Amino acid sequence: MKRHHLITMLLIASLLSTGCASVPVTGKRFGSLPEDARHFVQPSQVALYPTLQAAWQALETGYRYQTDDWYISDRYGQKVSGGSDTWLMPSEVQVLINAGAHGMDCEDGSIWLTSALRKQGYDAWLCVGSVTLDSGTYGHAWCMVLSNGAWTLYETTTGQTAEGLPSIYSLSWRTNGETTWRNLLIGSPMDLDPLPPDLLSELRTTLDG
Repeated sequence: MKRHHLITMLLIASLLSTGCASVPVTGKRFGSLPEDARHFVQPSQVALYPTLQAAWQALETGYRYQTDDWYISDRYGQKVSGGSDTWLMPSEVQVLINAGAHGMDCEDGSIWLTSALRKQGYDAWLCVGSVTLDSGTYGHAWCMVLSNGAWTLYETTTGQTAEGLPSIYSLSWRTNGETTWRNLLIGSPMDLDPLPPDLLSELRTTLDG
């Protein structure tokens, strides 16, 4: 019995040390039930681009950052809110990109870019956490790629990249569609307001350093 208890404790310790855990996200599909965050990284739903730069360019050309303003009209013309932060699937973002000028928020672009780069074979991750600017701390999402032992951040909202994780970012969890890593030292950013569009210039300037 003692041996079984010891093995159980070692397994729990291993889980905590690696941070591997499922992350349920709630109400991200028009108020749907919680679903595993891994479901949003779907390489099969996006077009195959020849290079990383080609995918990056496809997303950023015609891109406009906007927070969600979804609603559904009923038969009487009344508007029913679809949720304050609905997450689009990669296939839905692909339709917007194919149409040319496209508006979306941080997680939509990051979900798509992660999916597109994984389709090319890159070790890409959807990252969710927060970003802290002079004006405050906001919920945020971005894409990161691990290559040759080094991380590169892709900030889809401004079209910028950065080496590693700049100090203004705080990572809560990340997923590649197969594995989820959770930072157990900090809480979830889901209760934070998203980055307002009028603060993009502040984010861009801060990243330029």
